[in-house]
Amino acid sequence: MSDTEHSDSQTASSDTETDSGAGAGTAAAPTTGALLADASAALGFWGAAVSAGLDGTGRALRGPDGRCWVELAAPPERAAVLATAIGGLPFARRADAWYAVHASGQVIDALPLAAEPEPTPAPSATDANGARVLYTGAHRERLDPDAWTELDARALLAACALRAVPLQPQPIIDVLIPAGLVRWTIEGALRRGLELELTPAAWQPAATARAASEGWMWLRMRRPGGRVSVAWQRALIDLPGAAVARPARGGGARLLIDLRHRAAVDEPVLARLLSGDALASAGASDDRPTSEPELPVSWLLAGPELGAGRILARGAWLPAHALLPGQPPTHGQPPTQAQTPTQPPAPAADASGVPEQASLAPVAVGLRRLSQHAGPATTDAVLVDEHEHGWLSRYLLARGLGETLYVVPGERRALLLSVGADLAALPFGTPLRRIGPGALFIDQTRALNPALPEVARARLFGMSDSVAVVLTDAAAWRFRLGKLAPAWTLWLGPGPSIRDAHDECVIDLRRMAAGTERLARPAVAKSEPARFRMSSEIQPAAGAPVSLEERARLRTEAATALLRGETVRAAEKLERAGEALSAARLFERAAREREGA
Repeated sequence: MSDTEHSDSQTASSDTETDSGAGAGTAAAPTTGALLADASAALGFWGAAVSAGLDGTGRALRGPDGRCWVELAAPPERAAVLATAIGGLPFARRADAWYAVHASGQVIDALPLAAEPEPTPAPSATDANGARVLYTGAHRERLDPDAWTELDARALLAACALRAVPLQPQPIIDVLIPAGLVRWTIEGALRRGLELELTPAAWQPAATARAASEGWMWLRMRRPGGRVSVAWQRALIDLPGAAVARPARGGGARLLIDLRHRAAVDEPVLARLLSGDALASAGASDDRPTSEPELPVSWLLAGPELGAGRILARGAWLPAHALLPGQPPTHGQPPTQAQTPTQPPAPAADASGVPEQASLAPVAVGLRRLSQHAGPATTDAVLVDEHEHGWLSRYLLARGLGETLYVVPGERRALLLSVGADLAALPFGTPLRRIGPGALFIDQTRALNPALPEVARARLFGMSDSVAVVLTDAAAWRFRLGKLAPAWTLWLGPGPSIRDAHDECVIDLRRMAAGTERLARPAVAKSEPARFRMSSEIQPAAGAPVSLEERARLRTEAATALLRGETVRAAEKLERAGEALSAARLFERAAREREGA
């Protein structure tokens, strides 16, 4: 950082000392900011900065549209490239104002973001209402403090993505299970020679502000001089409602991570976030009376069944034998959800023997990563974001693919579909596959967890003939199929000015040309029957549309049918449009789909 910039940051430190988050009173004022798509990107940017050895002290805000603002006490010359790499727009604080910068840290002179730019006012980091003011070239954006709220550790942890990993023997594991499964679990652990301690606990999800749910038991298992086997881990994971985790590296027992996953952010970095000496404080109470003694509390990053949240101990750790009943031990298979003692009795059955009412605890539906060899062979669609949208226009313009591709525009996203070209060759975007019903797409490398039948998918995602839904790790997106348009509309601009040439000379030439055409038209042989003569004059060639407008309409209908999974209907439309090669490819694809079904 130059001497001038250093003096600027020192001057601004007194004004922003209260905005630096936890532990910022003794740290330098934030000098780098980033405007990011969502909380997951905000956590990724902060984690990357800390992992790179930068000062991670700062704060994070989330706006009403889901975007996040992160500011750190790190030099823009080193932090801006990280924000750009994760898809955000970096800013640097210069002379008490936030200015957009390139990945190199240099201020952007002009970047058109609106049709009519506003005049640049006098530089100011905040306005009279305390809102942060961001300058991007000649444009300005206000982060209203009433709309942009603090993003605390709970929200950031809930946004942390998980990556599937194989199970490994562990020196210690933590298990959160319903109380009705404790007896079988204790007996199984003791038979395997494990040391076990447990305590009553409550579960508080991070994604909601609801009170913690009671009725859980928190168990901690270890094998003296060894590790807990993978077979026992699998048995615990298969228990209904159970979460099985391990202590995070560098976090001790304060942060637990599901055995089947690893966090997308370095575990020591996440542990620092939860320590309070980082981007944001924990921001959540322990949800217990203040008169109680200090009890264990751990954050848990579980799978899609539970998600992220906190385990709140409701008492001290107990040895396992304290809960062993004076009855013969239960051997064999673990109990099912319906066999647990804490479950209510089954509802009365009608004459057919089927209960009148039956309900289970709701299970959150998420995505899981497919194995390396389970991916589909074709790409049905591609999701592009607002940054890739500009690249797409230039890519299509240079390769002449605008006639074979269709786009469904949305807010900061677009859905790309092909009726003839191979989308797998597109060098950017998120490849998608259609899982149905209708235009329901999912990341090509993901699958629903748990798997759902078609009727359940239609109900859960609100599918209809007028919408397309895209599921990714980051979010789910809904598109209106009525906005489907050819891809050439992305780059088509105004044409050259056209002069009216309908003067007398041109009219005379047209009359002469019309007369010449009539003289040159070959006469129909007299021996040809009248019915064949009429057919040759009226009927067009097989498969050829009557006009360019008709051809465009058929192509659009084919694209819409393809979005809904009606491959045969799309092929028939292309065949009527005279595009035999594209139609043949779709007929072949429909045959493969039918064989696979």
